[in-house]
Amino acid sequence: EIGAAIDEFLESHKDNHAAVAVAVFEGETDVYSRYFGTVDKDGQVPLDADSVLEWGSTTKLTVWVADMQLWEKGLLDPDADLGTYLPNGFFKNLSFDTPITMMNLMNHNAGFQETTFVLEVESEDEIISLGEYLATYQPEQVFEPGTVVAYSNWGAALAGYVVECIAGVPFYQYAQENIFAPLGMTRTAIASDLSDNSYVQKKRREFVSYMPDGTLSEENNKVFILPYPAGMCTSTLSDFTTFAKALLNRDNRLLGEEGFAKLYSPSLLYTGTDKARLYHGFLVDYEFASPIVGHD
Repeated sequence: EIGAAIDEFLESHKDNHAAVAVAVFEGETDVYSRYFGTVDKDGQVPLDADSVLEWGSTTKLTVWVADMQLWEKGLLDPDADLGTYLPNGFFKNLSFDTPITMMNLMNHNAGFQETTFVLEVESEDEIISLGEYLATYQPEQVFEPGTVVAYSNWGAALAGYVVECIAGVPFYQYAQENIFAPLGMTRTAIASDLSDNSYVQKKRREFVSYMPDGTLSEENNKVFILPYPAGMCTSTLSDFTTFAKALLNRDNRLLGEEGFAKLYSPSLLYTGTDKARLYHGFLVDYEFASPIVGHD
């Protein structure tokens, strides 16, 4: 029934869709998986199990898992001033004396003005380290920490940098060693240039794009996200599903019982209610029959 519904939808939109990869599972059981369409408009290169796709903002879930791992090890206090972990004098645009904590970053209420300035570059030669990016390009702090929820890519990337500062290795290396490798995710990359997985980096270079008149674009069709923990992760559908299963099934290769219990507990409520707004970085969606916790 799922496949039939997707087939019907794609058939009715065949003139304006590209490719779609779908996986549905329950617990550890795969219910449905299929690849639709091609990655070129001439229909010569089908989307398949070897193709890699960008996760977009669901990349942020790796950051919150990493933070919980460090919390379980006693290396991160979510309520401590971030100055405890960051280089001296790191923040340059703070407008309030109230300390910023990891909880503020998880709840997107550190007060930063969300912006896409210098979010991505088009040449690998322009890539700089996560620490240099965050130190150089800092948004204004327009709200006092803890007062206003404002979704922040910069704040999520900062949370990844805190992991870097505590662990002593780049965030992409931490993610590979503590999230992807333990789960057997061998076709996943997260660094700005995807260089932490040669397979993914090579497959991503096969992508092409087109001009409005349908001709092949001769320009660079890739972008490299500098605050990469906020949205650069790229993998096969199978690896993405593996990560999703681990989260749903509370896989102890990611976190212990205590870590998952804290991660999946409300960290912020809607004002004046007992209704959860965020679960330690995980967004809550009430549009369906039961609440959905995760990220779109």
